[in-house]
Amino acid sequence: MKSKIITEEEISPLKISSLPTRPTAPSSFGGRGYTSAEMKAAFDRLPLFIIERFNALIADIEAVGEGSLASSIMTGFAEGHSLCDLFSEIKSGEILSTIPTGDSSLASELAVIKERLSRLEERSNNINE
Repeated sequence: MKSKIITEEEISPLKISSLPTRPTAPSSFGGRGYTSAEMKAAFDRLPLFIIERFNALIADIEAVGEGSLASSIMTGFAEGHSLCDLFSEIKSGEILSTIPTGDSSLASELAVIKERLSRLEERSNNINE
């Protein structure tokens, strides 16, 4: 995953408040002698940093597979089972054997239901003949 929490240590030097009181004044007067372009850049630093981190978060959300946001969210179905694993199981159909229904899985329960429906259809066909 590329995204991470923004810390105070990261944003502190990017804040406008980190500039001297008179940033465009010469250093002999307590400033840094910033040009207008440097002042504009100083005002842009923090928003651009936040945009970069936000875009990394969006990329993690959109990512698929290892390193994605989904791969770091645990489902609790089994040890180390992630949301990414769950998505794969849904796509492949394996999810039916993962979902518990009491003493068995959803796949087992569906097999029993299909068998019972098949028997009912047979009986219905025999009665109608």
